[in-house]
Amino acid sequence: MSENAGQLLLTAEFQSYVNERKFKVHLCRRADPESKGMIENVVKYIKGNFADSRVFSDIEDWNDRALQWLQRTGNHQGHQTTKKRPAEVFLLEKQHLQLVSSLLSYESTNNQSITRTVSKDNTIVISQTVIPSHSGLIKQ
Repeated sequence: MSENAGQLLLTAEFQSYVNERKFKVHLCRRADPESKGMIENVVKYIKGNFADSRVFSDIEDWNDRALQWLQRTGNHQGHQTTKKRPAEVFLLEKQHLQLVSSLLSYESTNNQSITRTVSKDNTIVISQTVIPSHSGLIKQ
């Protein structure tokens, strides 16, 4: 994705995905905390209260333990601003949710996966290899 004089430009691959899934893309302005502050606060809350100081063996372990934490803690505390509990809000919003269509043709055949090690501070180290070529350097 990029911006061209305020116009949103999607990559061809993402535009194809948007077309097949039939959804609208709504992006918040960068550096605009008022348009995305509540979401960023939720992410900060989860990182600080669930993910911090826990070690997960794999994504299934993360998902299982996250669901347990949500049932025990996350969905039952009142939101500081709205004063509503997430579990109650979800019950109201649930009726407006739509089913996601089945796997798209390329999703069912795409089995590419990259395994990464997540450190204790929830970061992933990605290294780049520089290979000399005839015309200069190529990053991989």
